[in-house]
Amino acid sequence: MGLRLADGVHAVLVGSDLVLFSPRDDAYFCLPLPEGALTLGQRSLRAELPGLGQALVESGLVEAAPEAAPVCGAELVVPSRTARRLVDEQIRSIDRRPRLRHWR
Repeated sequence: MGLRLADGVHAVLVGSDLVLFSPRDDAYFCLPLPEGALTLGQRSLRAELPGLGQALVESGLVEAAPEAAPVCGAELVVPSRTARRLVDEQIRSIDRRPRLRHWR
């Protein structure tokens, strides 16, 4: 079933789990799914499990889209500079030896 995200709703797949964020509702929703049950594009989704698409539409977080709507094939970029990595780099870069200015 072809779907698209409702206005203002954001989504990401973490492994095979669908995570939706609705600023309007100020809420996150996580839906654990089996591998291959859902394909996610930039604003489009394709549900492979029977009933999954209809359940998502009933939640109000997604809308039905024409079957011909293509799932975006754009390559998703995984950030290399995550918050955890930046903090770890900062900690490693601290020089722990006291300098003369510390003793003044």
